[in-house]
Amino acid sequence: MEPSYLPARVNLAITALYLEEIYEARTAIEKARELAPDDLEIQGLQAVIMYEEGQQSPYVDMWPVAIKQLENLGQQPNAPLSVLYNTARLLEERGRTGADEIWERLAQKVAELPKPIRDIVCKKADCPVQRYPSKKATWDLPVKLGVRAKRNKTLHKWQKLPFRLFKIREQIYQHPDVDVLALRGRVEMVVLKELGNLTIKDLPNYCGQPLRQRDVVSGTLWTCDDWAALVVGSGVKEIWVVKSR
Repeated sequence: MEPSYLPARVNLAITALYLEEIYEARTAIEKARELAPDDLEIQGLQAVIMYEEGQQSPYVDMWPVAIKQLENLGQQPNAPLSVLYNTARLLEERGRTGADEIWERLAQKVAELPKPIRDIVCKKADCPVQRYPSKKATWDLPVKLGVRAKRNKTLHKWQKLPFRLFKIREQIYQHPDVDVLALRGRVEMVVLKELGNLTIKDLPNYCGQPLRQRDVVSGTLWTCDDWAALVVGSGVKEIWVVKSR
């Protein structure tokens, strides 16, 4: 579990944001921004975290700054769908115009959206009927996501890092083939490192929808709803499985 691995930072930021650990989310996304300063998706997530941080203060409203950043990012020809989604969400929260048009744009890209986002978009706009293949396989995890780390008998046998790799309040347990990350004492992420002969051709079997692809510094990232695979050449280097939201 390398601190310089970009997907780790992004997943940590999203997980911490979901848990309302805003400081940890900001720390993780700032490091991700250092690793990939031109990544529009990371910039968009940083704007959302900034907005949520303002929500916790009775004195500071970060909505105007966050929405301006998101709208500027959304004008880029290669704007990530996550940027458009968060722009529509923030516009709608304040009752501003423009959200309906964005929901319609997202509905036309429904096949590229993660399922939780797809479900929201299709409640806001009419989505084309999509038929997705069913999952043929699931990841075999040695530890269940969401369990309490301190009470887990398997993790008791593993090495617990005595320091923090990511400079947030995390606990990392290591096994030769697996890393486990816990936040607030619960397992939030499992990293599978020994994958045998798994190749890029096998990945669709683990996802009931089209995989999303993006280039990162160390290879190509293929993502499904609750997992991401780092692919180098045709081989799969690591699988990151996160707790479903």
